[in-house]
Amino acid sequence: MNIETHIQDVPCNIDALYKSALNGDSNSQDSPEDCYGYDEIIAFRVKTLKGKPFPWLQARMTEADKERIHQLIRDKAESDSCEPN
Repeated sequence: MNIETHIQDVPCNIDALYKSALNGDSNSQDSPEDCYGYDEIIAFRVKTLKGKPFPWLQARMTEADKERIHQLIRDKAESDSCEPN
């Protein structure tokens, strides 16, 4: 999944490497995650607009930047799953 965005006013692409989601089952008592479900983003890479790794910019990310990127990935995954095949 590729998302064009910016970090600290620098244009970039985000390459989401893994996203996992599990809907909860209220009848399950194995663990809270099974009962309530979870939405988890494991990793993403920051890349230039040309697709090359951008480690300098990724290292400068604040917690607020990371939260915003996580939300962008969640939103993109949700919109992609709603599109007809």
